[in-house]
Amino acid sequence: MREFTLNAAELLDEDALEQMRRQTDTGLLPCNCVKYNDRIRLVFYPEEYRPLSDVLQELSLEESCRIAENILEKTQRMLRFPELSPENVIWDMDSVYTNESQEAFFIRLPAVIPEESLQEKIYARRLYALLEDMFETAPRGDEVVRQIRYQKEKAFGDWASLGKALRKRTPEEYEVLVLRSVNTPRPLTFRIGHDTFLIGSETGVADGLILGVDNIAGQHAEIGWNGICYYIRDLGSDRGTYVNDQRIVPGAEVPIGQGTVLRFAESTFTAE
Repeated sequence: MREFTLNAAELLDEDALEQMRRQTDTGLLPCNCVKYNDRIRLVFYPEEYRPLSDVLQELSLEESCRIAENILEKTQRMLRFPELSPENVIWDMDSVYTNESQEAFFIRLPAVIPEESLQEKIYARRLYALLEDMFETAPRGDEVVRQIRYQKEKAFGDWASLGKALRKRTPEEYEVLVLRSVNTPRPLTFRIGHDTFLIGSETGVADGLILGVDNIAGQHAEIGWNGICYYIRDLGSDRGTYVNDQRIVPGAEVPIGQGTVLRFAESTFTAE
Protein backbone atom coordinates (compact mmCIF):
# COMPACT_ATOMS: atom_id res chain seq x y z
CA MET A 1 0.00 0.00 0.00
CA ARG A 2 1.16 3.54 -0.81
CA GLU A 3 -0.45 6.38 1.11
CA PHE A 4 -0.37 10.15 0.62
CA THR A 5 -2.11 13.05 2.35
CA LEU A 6 -3.48 16.32 0.99
CA ASN A 7 -3.54 18.85 3.84
CA ALA A 8 -6.65 20.66 2.64
CA ALA A 9 -9.81 19.41 0.93
CA GLU A 10 -9.59 22.10 -1.74
CA LEU A 11 -6.32 20.55 -2.96
CA LEU A 12 -8.23 17.52 -4.29
CA ASP A 13 -8.85 17.66 -8.03
CA GLU A 14 -12.24 15.97 -8.40
CA ASP A 15 -12.15 16.07 -12.22
CA ALA A 16 -8.78 14.37 -12.29
CA LEU A 17 -9.95 11.73 -9.84
CA GLU A 18 -12.96 10.96 -12.05
CA GLN A 19 -10.83 10.74 -15.20
CA MET A 20 -8.38 8.44 -13.42
CA ARG A 21 -11.27 6.06 -12.72
CA ARG A 22 -12.54 6.19 -16.29
CA GLN A 23 -9.32 6.09 -18.36
CA THR A 24 -7.99 2.63 -17.63
CA ASP A 25 -5.61 2.49 -20.62
CA THR A 26 -3.31 5.22 -19.27
CA GLY A 27 -1.64 2.89 -16.77
CA LEU A 28 -2.74 4.90 -13.72
CA LEU A 29 -3.16 2.84 -10.56
CA PRO A 30 -6.62 3.14 -8.95
CA CYS A 31 -6.76 5.74 -6.19
CA ASN A 32 -8.93 5.37 -3.10
CA CYS A 33 -9.86 8.73 -1.61
CA VAL A 34 -10.88 9.11 2.05
CA LYS A 35 -11.81 12.42 3.64
CA TYR A 36 -11.14 13.01 7.32
CA ASN A 37 -11.36 16.36 9.08
CA ASP A 38 -10.06 18.83 6.47
CA ARG A 39 -7.56 16.42 4.97
CA ILE A 40 -7.68 13.97 2.11
CA ARG A 41 -6.09 10.53 2.36
CA LEU A 42 -5.03 9.01 -0.97
CA VAL A 43 -4.35 5.27 -1.00
CA PHE A 44 -2.92 3.11 -3.79
CA TYR A 45 -2.52 -0.69 -3.80
CA PRO A 46 0.26 -1.68 -6.25
CA GLU A 47 0.96 -5.05 -4.60
CA GLU A 48 0.21 -7.07 -7.75
CA TYR A 49 2.99 -5.20 -9.59
CA ARG A 50 6.72 -4.77 -8.99
CA PRO A 51 8.57 -1.44 -8.92
CA LEU A 52 11.11 -0.82 -11.65
CA SER A 53 13.87 -0.60 -9.04
CA ASP A 54 13.28 -4.30 -8.19
CA VAL A 55 13.06 -5.74 -11.69
CA LEU A 56 15.57 -3.90 -13.86
CA GLN A 57 18.55 -6.09 -12.95
CA GLU A 58 16.57 -9.15 -14.04
CA LEU A 59 15.74 -7.77 -17.50
CA SER A 60 17.58 -7.86 -20.79
CA LEU A 61 18.29 -4.60 -22.59
CA GLU A 62 15.48 -5.40 -25.04
CA GLU A 63 13.01 -5.88 -22.18
CA SER A 64 14.09 -2.65 -20.47
CA CYS A 65 13.66 -0.76 -23.75
CA ARG A 66 10.21 -2.30 -24.18
CA ILE A 67 9.15 -1.04 -20.75
CA ALA A 68 10.61 2.39 -21.50
CA GLU A 69 8.63 2.53 -24.74
CA ASN A 70 5.47 1.58 -22.83
CA ILE A 71 6.14 4.36 -20.30
CA LEU A 72 6.40 6.80 -23.17
CA GLU A 73 3.29 5.46 -24.89
CA LYS A 74 1.15 5.73 -21.75
CA THR A 75 2.49 9.20 -21.02
CA GLN A 76 1.24 10.28 -24.44
CA ARG A 77 -2.16 8.74 -23.65
CA MET A 78 -2.34 10.82 -20.46
CA LEU A 79 -1.60 13.96 -22.44
CA ARG A 80 -4.80 13.44 -24.44
CA PHE A 81 -6.81 14.35 -21.33
CA PRO A 82 -6.22 17.81 -19.81
CA GLU A 83 -7.32 16.54 -16.41
CA LEU A 84 -4.60 13.87 -16.43
CA SER A 85 -1.51 16.04 -16.74
CA PRO A 86 1.58 13.90 -16.01
CA GLU A 87 2.84 16.64 -13.65
CA ASN A 88 1.39 14.71 -10.72
CA VAL A 89 2.89 11.35 -11.62
CA ILE A 90 5.64 10.28 -9.21
CA TRP A 91 8.51 9.82 -11.65
CA ASP A 92 10.95 7.55 -9.83
CA MET A 93 11.87 3.89 -10.14
CA ASP A 94 10.30 3.02 -6.77
CA SER A 95 6.95 4.46 -7.85
CA VAL A 96 6.67 3.28 -11.46
CA TYR A 97 5.55 -0.34 -11.60
CA THR A 98 5.44 -3.14 -14.16
CA ASN A 99 3.67 -6.47 -14.57
CA GLU A 100 4.73 -9.75 -16.16
CA SER A 101 3.68 -8.41 -19.58
CA GLN A 102 6.15 -5.54 -19.13
CA GLU A 103 3.47 -2.87 -19.05
CA ALA A 104 4.06 0.29 -17.02
CA PHE A 105 1.78 1.55 -14.23
CA PHE A 106 1.96 4.89 -12.43
CA ILE A 107 0.98 6.54 -9.19
CA ARG A 108 -0.63 9.86 -10.04
CA LEU A 109 -1.91 12.11 -7.27
CA PRO A 110 -5.29 13.75 -8.04
CA ALA A 111 -4.18 17.11 -6.66
CA VAL A 112 -4.62 20.61 -8.00
CA ILE A 113 -1.62 21.58 -10.14
CA PRO A 114 -0.25 25.15 -10.04
CA GLU A 115 -0.55 26.89 -13.40
CA GLU A 116 3.19 27.58 -13.56
CA SER A 117 3.95 23.85 -13.37
CA LEU A 118 1.65 23.19 -16.33
CA GLN A 119 3.37 25.88 -18.36
CA GLU A 120 6.91 24.79 -17.54
CA LYS A 121 6.21 21.09 -18.21
CA ILE A 122 8.35 20.01 -15.30
CA TYR A 123 7.17 16.43 -15.78
CA ALA A 124 9.13 16.20 -19.06
CA ARG A 125 12.46 16.72 -17.27
CA ARG A 126 11.45 14.13 -14.67
CA LEU A 127 10.49 11.64 -17.39
CA TYR A 128 13.87 12.02 -19.10
CA ALA A 129 15.62 11.58 -15.74
CA LEU A 130 13.64 8.38 -15.10
CA LEU A 131 14.57 6.92 -18.48
CA GLU A 132 18.24 7.78 -17.98
CA ASP A 133 18.20 6.18 -14.51
CA MET A 134 16.67 3.01 -15.99
CA PHE A 135 19.59 2.40 -18.34
CA GLU A 136 22.58 3.76 -16.41
CA THR A 137 23.21 0.42 -14.69
CA ALA A 138 21.78 -1.93 -17.34
CA PRO A 139 24.17 -4.09 -19.41
CA ARG A 140 24.96 -2.12 -22.61
CA GLY A 141 22.61 0.52 -21.27
CA ASP A 142 25.19 3.29 -21.63
CA GLU A 143 24.53 3.39 -25.38
CA VAL A 144 20.81 3.93 -24.76
CA VAL A 145 21.57 6.67 -22.20
CA ARG A 146 23.71 8.45 -24.79
CA GLN A 147 20.92 8.30 -27.32
CA ILE A 148 18.37 9.61 -24.81
CA ARG A 149 20.65 12.52 -23.86
CA TYR A 150 21.40 13.29 -27.49
CA GLN A 151 17.68 13.36 -28.34
CA LYS A 152 16.98 15.52 -25.26
CA GLU A 153 19.58 18.04 -26.36
CA LYS A 154 18.40 18.20 -29.97
CA ALA A 155 14.62 17.75 -29.67
CA PHE A 156 13.51 18.01 -26.03
CA GLY A 157 9.90 16.90 -25.61
CA ASP A 158 9.57 15.40 -29.09
CA TRP A 159 8.15 12.08 -27.97
CA ALA A 160 8.16 10.55 -31.46
CA SER A 161 11.92 11.03 -31.85
CA LEU A 162 12.53 9.86 -28.27
CA GLY A 163 10.63 6.68 -29.11
CA LYS A 164 12.88 6.17 -32.13
CA ALA A 165 15.95 6.62 -29.91
CA LEU A 166 14.68 3.88 -27.60
CA ARG A 167 13.90 1.55 -30.49
CA LYS A 168 17.28 2.07 -32.13
CA ARG A 169 19.11 0.61 -29.11
CA THR A 170 22.72 0.65 -30.31
CA PRO A 171 24.22 1.48 -33.73
CA GLU A 172 24.61 -1.31 -36.25
CA GLU A 173 28.24 -2.13 -37.00
CA TYR A 174 27.59 -2.15 -40.73
CA GLU A 175 25.94 1.27 -40.77
CA VAL A 176 27.70 3.58 -43.22
CA LEU A 177 27.25 7.09 -44.56
CA VAL A 178 27.72 7.61 -48.30
CA LEU A 179 28.75 11.01 -49.69
CA ARG A 180 28.23 11.67 -53.41
CA SER A 181 29.65 14.73 -55.13
CA VAL A 182 27.42 17.16 -57.01
CA ASN A 183 29.85 19.51 -58.78
CA THR A 184 33.39 18.12 -58.63
CA PRO A 185 35.36 17.72 -61.91
CA ARG A 186 34.82 13.99 -61.75
CA PRO A 187 32.17 12.15 -59.72
CA LEU A 188 33.31 11.18 -56.24
CA THR A 189 31.74 8.71 -53.82
CA PHE A 190 32.99 8.32 -50.24
CA ARG A 191 31.79 5.45 -48.04
CA ILE A 192 32.27 6.34 -44.38
CA GLY A 193 32.09 3.78 -41.59
CA HIS A 194 32.64 4.32 -37.88
CA ASP A 195 36.32 5.26 -38.20
CA THR A 196 37.26 8.94 -38.46
CA PHE A 197 37.27 9.99 -42.13
CA LEU A 198 39.42 12.94 -43.26
CA ILE A 199 38.27 15.13 -46.16
CA GLY A 200 40.93 17.20 -47.98
CA SER A 201 43.34 17.62 -50.88
CA GLU A 202 46.53 16.23 -49.35
CA THR A 203 47.45 13.00 -51.11
CA GLY A 204 48.42 10.21 -48.76
CA VAL A 205 46.70 11.91 -45.81
CA ALA A 206 43.07 12.56 -46.76
CA ASP A 207 40.71 9.56 -46.82
CA GLY A 208 38.29 11.47 -49.03
CA LEU A 209 40.54 13.10 -51.58
CA ILE A 210 39.17 16.09 -53.52
CA LEU A 211 41.49 17.14 -56.34
CA GLY A 212 41.23 19.50 -59.28
CA VAL A 213 39.37 22.27 -57.47
CA ASP A 214 40.55 25.41 -55.71
CA ASN A 215 40.33 26.24 -52.01
CA ILE A 216 40.10 22.72 -50.56
CA ALA A 217 42.54 22.59 -47.63
CA GLY A 218 44.96 19.69 -47.36
CA GLN A 219 43.11 18.63 -44.20
CA HIS A 220 39.78 20.37 -44.63
CA ALA A 221 37.27 18.55 -42.38
CA GLU A 222 36.72 15.26 -40.62
CA ILE A 223 33.64 13.09 -40.39
CA GLY A 224 33.26 10.77 -37.44
CA TRP A 225 30.85 8.60 -35.47
CA ASN A 226 30.20 9.50 -31.82
CA GLY A 227 28.29 6.36 -30.87
CA ILE A 228 24.94 7.93 -31.70
CA CYS A 229 25.22 9.68 -35.04
CA TYR A 230 27.68 10.90 -37.64
CA TYR A 231 29.17 14.36 -37.18
CA ILE A 232 31.33 16.71 -39.23
CA ARG A 233 34.06 19.02 -37.89
CA ASP A 234 35.82 21.75 -39.84
CA LEU A 235 39.59 21.67 -39.24
CA GLY A 236 40.19 25.40 -39.62
CA SER A 237 39.96 25.59 -43.40
CA ASP A 238 40.12 29.06 -45.02
CA ARG A 239 37.03 28.63 -47.19
CA GLY A 240 34.99 26.77 -44.60
CA THR A 241 32.69 23.79 -44.31
CA TYR A 242 28.94 24.14 -44.75
CA VAL A 243 26.05 22.01 -43.51
CA ASN A 244 22.83 22.68 -45.42
CA ASP A 245 24.27 26.03 -46.59
CA GLN A 246 25.21 27.13 -43.06
CA ARG A 247 28.92 27.62 -42.37
CA ILE A 248 29.93 25.72 -39.26
CA VAL A 249 32.30 26.92 -36.55
CA PRO A 250 35.77 25.34 -36.84
CA GLY A 251 36.27 22.62 -34.27
CA ALA A 252 32.56 22.18 -33.51
CA GLU A 253 31.04 18.72 -34.02
CA VAL A 254 27.84 19.17 -36.06
CA PRO A 255 25.46 16.17 -36.44
CA ILE A 256 24.82 14.98 -40.00
CA GLY A 257 22.88 12.13 -41.56
CA GLN A 258 21.01 10.97 -44.60
CA GLY A 259 19.73 13.93 -46.59
CA THR A 260 22.33 16.40 -45.30
CA VAL A 261 23.98 18.61 -47.93
CA LEU A 262 27.67 19.24 -47.24
CA ARG A 263 29.92 21.79 -48.89
CA PHE A 264 33.69 21.99 -48.60
CA ALA A 265 34.60 25.45 -49.96
CA GLU A 266 32.77 25.22 -53.33
CA SER A 267 32.57 21.43 -53.58
CA THR A 268 29.10 20.10 -52.74
CA PHE A 269 28.17 16.58 -51.62
CA THR A 270 24.92 14.93 -50.61
CA ALA A 271 24.76 12.38 -47.78
CA GLU A 272 22.77 9.18 -48.12
